[in-house]
Amino acid sequence: MSLTRINNQALPTLDSDKLPTGTVIKSDVLVGQTAGSQTNHNSSTYNTAFTVTYTPQAWGSKVLILTNLGLWADVDNDSHTPVQGQIRMLTSFDGGTTYTERWESGQNIIARGGHSRYAVSPIAYEMDLPASGTSLMIRWQGRRTASDRSFIIGGYLGSQITVTEIAG
Repeated sequence: MSLTRINNQALPTLDSDKLPTGTVIKSDVLVGQTAGSQTNHNSSTYNTAFTVTYTPQAWGSKVLILTNLGLWADVDNDSHTPVQGQIRMLTSFDGGTTYTERWESGQNIIARGGHSRYAVSPIAYEMDLPASGTSLMIRWQGRRTASDRSFIIGGYLGSQITVTEIAG
């Protein structure tokens, strides 16, 4: 039997304010980059790796954003120069007109000693949605902070985001 009512409300007209705190309202997996695609970051200025769009079921709820970023560096075989990179996440609620920085990493050594390194970096971030908006857009950016080689987002496994909306 399928669930059709919660707290005596029909599901199509469900008011998320009446849901118990912590109830999962919606969860989506969004592909930021498909496997094999990548974005090279070859300067100290941030550039966009990818942007995904999530349409909330209930504005004013909480969202948990779980991101798996493929990070790697292109190093030559005769160098011991490390490649350092930095990433950040921005969000927009107005269709991409205005973005707000939500999180920024420290400067990390991605690779050193003539060997390319690849890692999947899991990042979790929780935030409250505003009372209204157009959509939630999540943008990941990267920049190289040291070396003359590429710092890369994407690659072998790509990058994915899971957005879980929770009644709060």
